[in-house]
Amino acid sequence: MYAREASPRRRAYLQAQQIRFNPFRHEYNDDRPHEALNQETPASLYRPLEYPGHFEGRLVSRDSGIRRNRRRVCVTHTLAGEHVGLEEVGDGLWDAHFGPLRLGRMDERILRIEDHKGRTVRKVLPVSPD
Repeated sequence: MYAREASPRRRAYLQAQQIRFNPFRHEYNDDRPHEALNQETPASLYRPLEYPGHFEGRLVSRDSGIRRNRRRVCVTHTLAGEHVGLEEVGDGLWDAHFGPLRLGRMDERILRIEDHKGRTVRKVLPVSPD
């Protein structure tokens, strides 16, 4: 559920939680060295994704989509705020990438991204109560 869809009370709770979490996130990423990173901080090693020059970059919006020819194409909500790269592979066909990971193929005619099995919709499995 998105915060904007939540009740005002729930939204206020989520905002309060985020305010409490932000100092920890800053310390964890910017101040505290990590043994696994040779005593470097994650922020000091972070490099934004860069795509080759022939890729078209697109920012995934909060509603999980990108724009292509002024029309919306759903990518995934997990990449909201991230950049994806589109690589033209044929007439109206584009491979969608997140860094080195190929997400699938976008067909401009149907404005959907298909995975390697040709699926445009994935089922979400229920979470076990255990």
